[in-house]
Amino acid sequence: MPQLDPKSRFAKCYEQSQSSCARLVQEDELALYLAEIGGGDPAYRAGMCKAWNMLCKPLHSLGALETYLADLAALQRQERPALRPVGIFCMVADNGLVAEGVSQCGQEVTSQVLVNMAEGKSTVAILAQDLGLDLYPVNLGAADYCASGRPKAGVIEAVVRPQGTRNLREEAAMTRAECLQALVTGIALAEAAHASGYKILVGGEMGIGNTSTSTLISSLLLQLNIHEVCGRGAGLSDQGLDHKKQVLQAAYDQYVDQLAGQDITSYLAAVGGLDIAALAGLYLGAAHAHLPVILDGLISYAAALVASRYAPDLVAYLLPSHKPREKCSCIIAQHLGLQPLLDLDLALGEGAGALFFIPLLDMAQEVFTQMPSFEEGQVEAYEDYGSQDPHQA
Repeated sequence: MPQLDPKSRFAKCYEQSQSSCARLVQEDELALYLAEIGGGDPAYRAGMCKAWNMLCKPLHSLGALETYLADLAALQRQERPALRPVGIFCMVADNGLVAEGVSQCGQEVTSQVLVNMAEGKSTVAILAQDLGLDLYPVNLGAADYCASGRPKAGVIEAVVRPQGTRNLREEAAMTRAECLQALVTGIALAEAAHASGYKILVGGEMGIGNTSTSTLISSLLLQLNIHEVCGRGAGLSDQGLDHKKQVLQAAYDQYVDQLAGQDITSYLAAVGGLDIAALAGLYLGAAHAHLPVILDGLISYAAALVASRYAPDLVAYLLPSHKPREKCSCIIAQHLGLQPLLDLDLALGEGAGALFFIPLLDMAQEVFTQMPSFEEGQVEAYEDYGSQDPHQA
């Protein structure tokens, strides 16, 4: 069977999906679209579990990996899960909150990393090349990059606001229209990925200051204590961390009563980021198309939390890869009922951490496809008492 080449088809598919998804910026149309999102098909999951139990090895001996592959079959609605091809969509945008001194570096870093991604030099780009995965950097509003007027080949230009978001301490980060545009951009990317033939998606991000926006919106939605969950981001000093906590606490106090009782778009527009909005849209579009998505770090978890408020059933499509260093991520994961498999103390961003999960899935798939059955291996089948069956979790 010839290898799929979705990257060669993606540009045309994205153009078509942009056109078809344009109506979703109308909120009544978006609501109808989101209402179509449902979970996986349990019949395919049951079939995959049965197939695992016929292999010539101790029952359930690959533990969570067997469960993940069974879940993938259910989500993709096919007898055997497909792990390739994988598309990585890295949402890049600046955050106006950086003006409050919540990061140790300036917005110019956002644009430089975007260029590095396009040139194959960033962490996620290096890992993607090594694994044979397709990376799509998406420019939603990287200020210096947009101001330069010199777009790089390989970057998807989906600019919502060239300067990035506004300083949310002074005004809402986005207008409602900008927020919905970023959200629908993510949906269109997922729809195009599905039409191009991708089987699994990874959501990544880059934007100086986005651990602050992610922590703030998550804290408002889950009523968390800012001082307990705020982390160092990209390596703040103790003094810098204290200042970041003070800024976020002031922002929390500023918006908590104002947003109470408002819909999720109001929260996202007020204190979110273009990257968070686009990631949430990617997850929603993926779930609509029955595409599993692998989560990475804090920003991806914040986007998942936002997306779950739009369509709760999409949580089934979220595969947690690793336990991020930021405490807020773990609280969101627990809230969504997700259990990350790896604990590598990562704080990388870009979607890079999610890629460490993929070789584990590959190895489990190899066992599944190459191992003989009990009969073929001339081994008496084990009796399944179910007491340690991870498939029943």
